[in-house]
Amino acid sequence: MTDMVVAVREQAGYREIVDALVWYGVSAVPVIDADDRVVGVVSETDVVPKMVFDGDDPRARLFGRGRRRTANHDASGDTAAELMSSPAVTIGPDASIVEAARLMEAESIKRLPVVGDEGRLAGIVSRRDLLRGCLMPDAVTAGDEPRRRPDVADRSSRYIFEAGL
Repeated sequence: MTDMVVAVREQAGYREIVDALVWYGVSAVPVIDADDRVVGVVSETDVVPKMVFDGDDPRARLFGRGRRRTANHDASGDTAAELMSSPAVTIGPDASIVEAARLMEAESIKRLPVVGDEGRLAGIVSRRDLLRGCLMPDAVTAGDEPRRRPDVADRSSRYIFEAGL
């Protein structure tokens, strides 16, 4: 798990979101409300159509996804709240790497916000975090009897950025 998370507020503008994605080299950011609760996720897949379809019919999509989107999601959105995929699929900090991997696979998502008490953002698990977990001496794979199940909070790194303050 990365505990220093690049996140944006609901009111962050399109340009702020793109700046965060590019500057920090991430493909998506959790969207948090005023109480730091995760309300959605904005990914490159959510912002590219705005660039392609800005001013065009937003229903003509280049990129499809299996995730449900809110009814107000379209290429004409200007804020994180309008562009995000919601509700966010999240996991608790005590979940195992295997649980995180299964949830990510089942939901066809590439990253999983980790939420603590009251749904507040505590970190994020990416596919890379899952791969790092496989490198750990006690890593768990399907069918293994682990001595210790690594949880999603076993790894941390990098930075934080909040746009839309």
